[in-house]
Amino acid sequence: MKTTKQHCNINDLVSDIHREHSDICSKDDLDKIVRALFEAIKGRMARGMIVGIWKFGRFDTRIFKAKTLDTPVTRGPVEIPERLVPRWRPSDACKDAINAHDAKRRG
Repeated sequence: MKTTKQHCNINDLVSDIHREHSDICSKDDLDKIVRALFEAIKGRMARGMIVGIWKFGRFDTRIFKAKTLDTPVTRGPVEIPERLVPRWRPSDACKDAINAHDAKRRG
């Protein structure tokens, strides 16, 4: 299954939402709201919290423990510090919506 991926950034999301809901607020206000939402999600994840959005998915972090690796070029050890790695798990409703859209696209 080969799919062509198109890129979408935060400005594209804001434009799409504003096109559908321009009666709610201005595009500039909507941009601030969307950016604030993503900042809030990042901030909570940085504190190790799980952020769940109903029918969309769950954002959380995973701890990668510190480790020592050997570099192939120098054969010397390299210390990799412990770190949090972000992760997103889509909900079943989100997966179903994506698969339904894909099936419709395929005809």
